[in-house]
Amino acid sequence: MENKRLRKSKNVSAADMEKLSLAAKRQLSDAVNRQLAETIKLPAEYEDISGEIKEKGLEILKTGYAINEYCSVLAGTYEIKAAVEDICDIVSHVCCKAEVYTEKCGIPIIRKIPGLRIFVKIDEERFVFAFLNVLLNAFENSFEGTKIKVSVSKTSKFAKVTVADYGIGMGEETLSRCCEPLFSEKRGRNGLGLGLCMARHFTVENGGRIKILSALGKGTEVSLFIPLAAEEDYLLGTKNPVSEIFGQEPSPADIMFSGATCAKPDEKL
Repeated sequence: MENKRLRKSKNVSAADMEKLSLAAKRQLSDAVNRQLAETIKLPAEYEDISGEIKEKGLEILKTGYAINEYCSVLAGTYEIKAAVEDICDIVSHVCCKAEVYTEKCGIPIIRKIPGLRIFVKIDEERFVFAFLNVLLNAFENSFEGTKIKVSVSKTSKFAKVTVADYGIGMGEETLSRCCEPLFSEKRGRNGLGLGLCMARHFTVENGGRIKILSALGKGTEVSLFIPLAAEEDYLLGTKNPVSEIFGQEPSPADIMFSGATCAKPDEKL
């Protein structure tokens, strides 16, 4: 009933928009999960299309998640639920999941992550998707045979998570607008233009900041600065490394990288 009322309304507020988005996301998720289940049961003669069906389903989930997150910002209901986490462990696990996709295109992820624990105060699920958006951008703007570097370091106040690629890069105008909502230069590929926008929003809302350096033909470096946890917070104990979101099927990396393609040689600038 509520959805019918909202759809008939001439003036839809941001809050109403979020309600519609949440309802649509639930319907899409249910439909996609059913389709994925049916895909797994397909007879052997349909194996050639089952992968494509699964990929399209994951793309729908990715779009639904992005729209829902953006609508929650517009509605003023975007909420950070920070807890003490080990940033090195989270970044390492995300990279492992993403490598399954990037290495197929000959673009390895080179990790430089300290062999120690760096505790931060963070909303883990939202960080994972923010980090995956940055990683996905790096992959989609890289060329086969190049690499993506991911590093974690520590300042006096922040943990610094950096993703650097050696791909297309951005000119000054694109760089100045890359975090704008709905701005995208995918060069013929589909893009909502919400990836870096939501990564920036999350980082700022989480008490940190984002820094982006780029040059045409040389690549891009994105750094997320995440506030360190106070010593008394993490000495009280933390939960088991990496939450249950990584145990789910499909994983966040599956959703984000489904259908993603790296840059083509003719896209060099």
